[in-house]
Formats: sequence, C-alpha cells, structure tokens
Amino acid sequence: MAEGRPVPNRRAIQRWGALLAGLLLAMGLSLPLPMPGGGAAAGAAERQLELKGFQMVAEVARDGSVQVSETLTAHFQGKWNGLRRQIPVLANRPDGIEPLGLTLLSASDEAGHPYRTETRRLGGDLDLRIFVPGAEDATRTVVLRYRVRNGVRFYPDHDELNWNVTGNAWEIPIDRVSARVQLPEGVQGLHASVYTGPLGSRGQDARLAIGEREVTAVSSRRLEPGEGLTLAVGFDKGLVTPRSALQRALGWLQGRLALLLPLVTGLILGRIWWLFGRDPALGSVPVVYEPPGGLPAAVLGSLAQESVGSESLGATLVDLAVKGHLRIKEVQEKVLLLPVLKHYRFTLLTTTPQWKDLAPHEVYLLERLFPSRRVGESVDTRELRDHFYVHVPGFEKLVREAVLEEGFYRRWPGTVRSVTLLAGIGAAVVSVVLAKLLLPHDLSELQAVADPLLTGLALLATLVLIIVFAWIMPSRTIKGVEVLRQILGFQEFLRRVDAPRFKKVILTPELFERFLPYAMVAGLTKHWAAAFQGIVESPPSWYQGSGDHFDIGGFGSSIDDCCSTTGSAMQSSPSSSSSSGSSGGGSSGGGDGGGGGGGF
Repeated sequence: MAEGRPVPNRRAIQRWGALLAGLLLAMGLSLPLPMPGGGAAAGAAERQLELKGFQMVAEVARDGSVQVSETLTAHFQGKWNGLRRQIPVLANRPDGIEPLGLTLLSASDEAGHPYRTETRRLGGDLDLRIFVPGAEDATRTVVLRYRVRNGVRFYPDHDELNWNVTGNAWEIPIDRVSARVQLPEGVQGLHASVYTGPLGSRGQDARLAIGEREVTAVSSRRLEPGEGLTLAVGFDKGLVTPRSALQRALGWLQGRLALLLPLVTGLILGRIWWLFGRDPALGSVPVVYEPPGGLPAAVLGSLAQESVGSESLGATLVDLAVKGHLRIKEVQEKVLLLPVLKHYRFTLLTTTPQWKDLAPHEVYLLERLFPSRRVGESVDTRELRDHFYVHVPGFEKLVREAVLEEGFYRRWPGTVRSVTLLAGIGAAVVSVVLAKLLLPHDLSELQAVADPLLTGLALLATLVLIIVFAWIMPSRTIKGVEVLRQILGFQEFLRRVDAPRFKKVILTPELFERFLPYAMVAGLTKHWAAAFQGIVESPPSWYQGSGDHFDIGGFGSSIDDCCSTTGSAMQSSPSSSSSSGSSGGGSSGGGDGGGGGGGF
C-alpha cells in the first residue's frame, strides 16, 4: 500500500525507460542534424578562395514577398568542395523579431544545372553548403535563388525594402558587388540609400542610380572580410499590400512551430484525462483497524500502487507462512566464522486440498515453488535465481485480475499508461501535421524556421507531458476510491499503532503476524515491528532465524531482507550475450537579408 500516487517499482521503471528511450530516439531523428564543421577561407598556403563578383537582383511583389537571385563568381585556388552561404531567416521589425519566411528555390551554375546542397539552421541563419564540381584551380559561378514572404517593412509614411545584400560575415574579400531592386509598376516616391563597410558603418563607397521603378547600386571598391553592402529602397504606401493580422499571427507562429508539439499534445492528453482519467474525490481518510474487505495484501497493495510491485511476492509468501502453509528458514553462510551471505529456504507444510480457501495468485505461487506439491518439499532463494522469473508474469496477471474483478479499476493502470503513451505519440503526430499545414510544402523553409534549441526544448517538454499524463491517467472507480480511502486509513494505523490514540487496540503476537504482510506491501515493516517491542518476544512458529537471540526490531529487518532477497531472486533472469534606411538613417549591415559565407 502507498499514500497518494505510487512509487514506481524497478521493473516498471525499466519498462517505461525502454519505451520512452525508443520514443525519444524516434522523435529525435526528426531534429536537424549538424553538418561537418567548416570552411574558413584561409587554409594551407596553396588553398585560396576569392569572390570576384556578387550580383544580386531582388524583385518585389505586391504581396510584400521578395524573390532574390544571387550570382556568385568565385575563383578556387587549390582543391575545394564548394561555397558556403549563410542567409538570415529572421527580421528585426518595430513590433519584434519575425521570420522572413525564407524558401530556397534553387542553386545552380550559370546554365541552370543544379548543384547539390546541404542546409541546416545555425542560430538565426540558414547555413547553406553548395557543392561545386570542379572547384579546383578554377573559376566557377553559383546562381542562388530564394524567396522571402516577409521582405517589405511598413512605416507610417512609406514602405521600404531594407536589404543587406552581401551580409557582413564573409570570410573572404569580395572584389565587386552590384545590386538591383525591381518594383511593381505604378511605384511612386521612389528613393534609396546605400551603405558599405563593417557592421554599423555609414560609408557610401558605391554608385547609386534610381530609375522609374528600379534602383541599382554598384560598389566602388573591394569589400574586405567582414564588410558588406546594404541597399535601402523606399516608396509610397499603397504599392504593396500589408499582411493581415492573421498573416502576421501565422508568421509569428511559423517562427515558433516547435511550440505546437507540447501545446497540442498537452491539450489532447489533458482533455482525455479530464474525461476519463480523474479519480472520484477521495474525501477524508478515517482510521481503519482491519484490512478492507479482508482482501490479500498483494491485491490491496496493487490497488494503492497502481502496479504489482516486487514486494507483493515476498508479502504473499509471508502471508502463506502466517496461514500455516509455509515455513521460512533464514540461512547465513560464514567464511572464517564471519557472516557473509544470507539466503532463505521455504518448506511446504500443507497439501493441495488445504489450499481451497486461498486466492488464485496464492495457489499459483505454491504450485510453481513446489512442483511435486509434497509436504516437506523445500526450495532455496538461490535455486530461484535465473529460473523462477518465467512464472512472475503469471503471478502478476492473477493479481491484476483480482483487482479488476473487485471492480477497483475500469482498466488496468499499466494498460492505460501504454494507451496514453500511444495517444501522446498520436497527439505529437497531429502537432507535426498542423505545423506542416502552416508551412509551405518546402523542406528548406522548414529547416530555415526550425530553431534547434527551441525544437529540442519543445521535444523535451512533450516527453515530460506524455510521462506525466501517462502516470496520472489511470482512474479508479467509485468503489476503488472508497477502498483506497480505507487502505490509507489502515496504513495510518499500521504506521502509528503505538501512538496514544491507538491505546485501546490490544497488541498481541497474533495481531502482529496477521497484519505483517500488509505492513510489508506498505513499506512499514520496521514501524509495525517496533510497535510490538516487549510484546512479541519469540519468533513466529513459521520463521526460523539464523541466530540464537530474538529481537523484534531485528526480526522486522530480517523480514524486509527476506522480501527483498526473494523478490530479486524470483525476478532475476539470465544475462544474454552476443549505440528606415532609405531616408538616410541606416548603416552597413542594417536591414534584412545579410549573412555571409566562405568556402569549404
């Protein structure tokens, strides 16, 4: 018996640990995997990388999206695998940080032949590796195309594309940069500014030209590592349609899609618990002086603990001994006259006709311990090790059936927890489906939005939710709660039988033996034994200790050891053998876009 929620037994922990480890592995495989580290421009003396040209064309659509084309001309000296480009996926806006809604469209050569790419989320950037064939002592061109849904900024008096063309994190110099921004027809009030230099610089080493609906900027000097070019293009309001409140909300959510995993899982499991997992109110707990219904200790203990613990085996054996069916002998081996090992021997004292009043799980235990069923047959705990474990599931099944037949649960708690685990996995799948519906069907954007840290925390929170709900989901019936209330009251009596309030109870050796199995499943053996100090002065007839002196406190410890040793021996199995810048208020590095790159 236990107070409140049960303490899990070792075998339950092992089972659940294996299940959850499998779940963690299965779900963890969905996380973005880190790619091999890489590529500074500086390597061995014979390896150098130069970016001869960086040409960018950005086409602004009326819905505020921007399609970007970057043409990178790189000279590879020595042997290289390709180029690395980092593109920010988040935008710093007046009302907070929002995802740009980046979708990678293609990476190819100048003729349109596709290059192999690898992508991952790296902080606030999409880290893109572009594998360039023949990148050895040669000049190669990479054409990178991508789209951002949330490219235009909306101010009270104008709208603006503030775009960090190159980014300020390049590891190599860029000889020449050109940028062109194309606006839809009908644009009015077109104005622009350009900034060059390190992050935060207001240098303007570039030529700026503003046409009817096009702005171009060309660098007037070479950009060194860490320098970049930013182009800010402003225009009158009304050309581009601002996003609706719903679109902004979805944009905010898309940057935090991982939160759907614990949120939806928690809502679904919470609703299931509210409908099916709540126990009726327990109410006040009165003191009870008898085991409820006279039921066996293993049955009452399993009701309270919501599982058949290993202590049920030892308590059942002691209960059978108290009833006269067994004798228990403590055997202590000695080496050089010093006790080093203790084990126990059980001897059968009754014939099968005398078992007719026993519970099915008690009969089952006797039949498996004593196959010949002859009086005087005995078995040692050492003989049970690595052999008896095959019979333990049958014992547990009969105890579970007894609990269910009494109507204490609608479904066995272990079954409910397994179903809850599956429901949690199903809820997580629903979360992933919802996330997929909220994203364009493009894996590159999913990788761009998915923050590994946030995803990992969301995964951890989801697993915690599944564990918590699986543990609290089993629900007792009204009858089960009433009997639990009596169990807790009886447990209070066992714990404090020597208190003044219980002085009216006459303590006798018979009472001690009768309630001893119930104290064992409640973990109160020593409390119960201590209350009979001076009352029980000799060992029970069914128990033979290894020493000449008897002490009730020592007897309580011996019984606890007997229960632990026997349970461990019965369950042990053989080990098997065989891992706004457009108005002049900007700077270099300001605006959206940006990032950097290098070789690898």
